[in-house]
Amino acid sequence: MKIKIYVLIIITFLLNTSIQGQEIEKSKLKRSSLYFELNGISGTILSLNYDYIIKESYNRFIDISFGYGYLPATNGFNPIYGIPISINFNKGYNYHYFETGIGLTYNSGLVQTQWGFGLDTEATSDIGLYSSFRIGYRYQKPDGDLFLRASFNPLIRLILFDGFGDKVIFPRFGLTIGFIL
Repeated sequence: MKIKIYVLIIITFLLNTSIQGQEIEKSKLKRSSLYFELNGISGTILSLNYDYIIKESYNRFIDISFGYGYLPATNGFNPIYGIPISINFNKGYNYHYFETGIGLTYNSGLVQTQWGFGLDTEATSDIGLYSSFRIGYRYQKPDGDLFLRASFNPLIRLILFDGFGDKVIFPRFGLTIGFIL
């Protein structure tokens, strides 16, 4: 009998806090943005990405993003393209946010042994799947039309399709300019 009472108290407490949380919290930030990222998690020099805030509270928010990066073939090298998807956690005050994130990137062309990328010269393919990480600073006003980001976003090769090789880390420092939709 005591267990039923404890369970009822816990359920009542959980329902009460979630209902109060929904009444108090109001959305501050616009939800969608489109941004250009220089040297970001796509593995290319420049990428175009879409960002959507999926959860927001008083001083933090969670967003998901996906995009496409492309670098045309130059000087006999293959073109490079990347398709990243990530989830980012932001916490901060007054437009300034500390941002961390994780994701996956499908990339072709990043491991071109002619460029000296990676450490494996026995790879038979340069198409791979990479894990991506982000740690950085994000500036975004609640009613603003623009956001900026500076971040460290290394790529770690998980899989090299049609080839074998060691895990390779590509350290990258990225800059972002985004337009709030």
